[in-house]
Amino acid sequence: MIQAFSQHNKDVKWAKRLRYFLSGITYLLLAYSAVQVLLYSQQSNGDQNQHWAGEILSKPLGQWLLGIGALLIAAIGIYQIHYGVSEKYKKHVQGSGHHSHIEKQLLLSGKVGYIARGLVWLIIAYLLINAALHASASEAGDTGKALQLVEGSFGSILLGALSVGLMLYGVFNFIRARYGKFE
Repeated sequence: MIQAFSQHNKDVKWAKRLRYFLSGITYLLLAYSAVQVLLYSQQSNGDQNQHWAGEILSKPLGQWLLGIGALLIAAIGIYQIHYGVSEKYKKHVQGSGHHSHIEKQLLLSGKVGYIARGLVWLIIAYLLINAALHASASEAGDTGKALQLVEGSFGSILLGALSVGLMLYGVFNFIRARYGKFE
């Protein structure tokens, strides 16, 4: 969100600033969901993805459409993991001329953050694929349900690690907004 309001680069167009702002809000909500699941382990009552999946499943070829959507979300998750592992995000921060310790923190935060972000996208895709296969909107889920699945299947330690990864993604964007290059 800092990138949205930063005067560091006045050439950033309003559409890109809006994208930065919406991205910031999304990741704040993601981090909030992760912390809520980790601390309270409560079930989500009003799941937007379940509603959305139900709408799609009610259409002709709805199972196919939901399945295709889930595969697209999985592809985004795989790309995010690839982006983190391959360190392609470095092009946005290296050579910024700032202290090397800031750059090292930024690069580590970016790597872990992109991988965590990709994993969350993959888990959401998994939930949507299950909903499509079983023609059941109740199997779809949002980030909260994805994080509950992680906790229920793998335990609080992995959920905590995923939550830290999402927070590091936020750190990456925060530091990049302050010291890194704009895209």
